Amino acid sequence: MYEQIAPQAIMSKSLAIIDAGVDLSGFGDGEKEIVCRCVHASGDFGIAGSIRFSPGAVETGVRLIKERVPIFADVSMVAAGISPSLQKELSLEVHTRIHCPEVLKLSGQKGWTRAEAAVWLAREIINGGLAVIGNAPTALWKILELAEKGITRPGLVIGIPVGFVGAAESKEALAASGLPYISCAGTRGGSPLAAAALNALMKLALRG
Repeated sequence: MYEQIAPQAIMSKSLAIIDAGVDLSGFGDGEKEIVCRCVHASGDFGIAGSIRFSPGAVETGVRLIKERVPIFADVSMVAAGISPSLQKELSLEVHTRIHCPEVLKLSGQKGWTRAEAAVWLAREIINGGLAVIGNAPTALWKILELAEKGITRPGLVIGIPVGFVGAAESKEALAASGLPYISCAGTRGGSPLAAAALNALMKLALRG
């Protein structure tokens, strides 16, 4: 039978369950916050062992948020999962390009996926900003390509695309790219995880 729980107690209880069920000893304090939020978003204790951070990624992300850099989301699902109240409190802007008419035109001309075209059209936003990739491995590949060519270099990549074609490989390439990143090894990932990681960073920024 359903046990009525006060709304404000639900998250606290969830995080207590996660803290008891996941070994977080290998993570720094800020990293623990992000891992817990990703576990909560996925409902999967096992995801904790797949979350990866470049050295100083959390501190970099918090700094960028405090500097109010633009945020690029690869798809609308990622943007929808980013807390609007935190965005407002921190005066942050989230940009997506996936549904712009120019994306469809450019993808047809270049033979790119729409996600690749969206990254290209947002390259000035991505440069120095926060790139949050939760759906399309091709978006992450395009960011890595543009960074390698010196066209755009994000301040931090939350690279958590999901899938069986190119997702794991794109995240391995991200880890080897030299870009600051938060990621999730293997085929698992998705928009809820990517948004949860950013939401956790925003909470950390508000605290400090």
